[in-house]
Amino acid sequence: MQTTMTITQLLLSAIFISSATIVYLFRKPLRNRLTWLHHYSEKSVILICLSKFTGGLGILLPLYLPLPHILIPISAFGLATIMILAFAYHVKQRELKDIPATILLFLAATFIASYHLTPSLFNF
Repeated sequence: MQTTMTITQLLLSAIFISSATIVYLFRKPLRNRLTWLHHYSEKSVILICLSKFTGGLGILLPLYLPLPHILIPISAFGLATIMILAFAYHVKQRELKDIPATILLFLAATFIASYHLTPSLFNF
């Protein structure tokens, strides 16, 4: 189970860090492809990117550095919150094609958070 959790954390971290970095660096050219960039101010987009980036680091770095492991579930719940807000945005804008990925990322983040808060539930 520990291997599955590590792989999940690595993948989720890579997804959030890379997406935040790409959106931040290329936010002007991406305006035509990502509709949410039109609906939020420049400062809000930067805050969203920063939240995703730090959340990705928060579920990755405690695995490899001497940081408190409580950062993992805190970061995972933060990323899950971002996905809840993204889900609400996609429903409001009727962007149904983006909802399954949002739900999958939400489930992965909550899986990571619950595993690190209550590991005894996952001992089979």
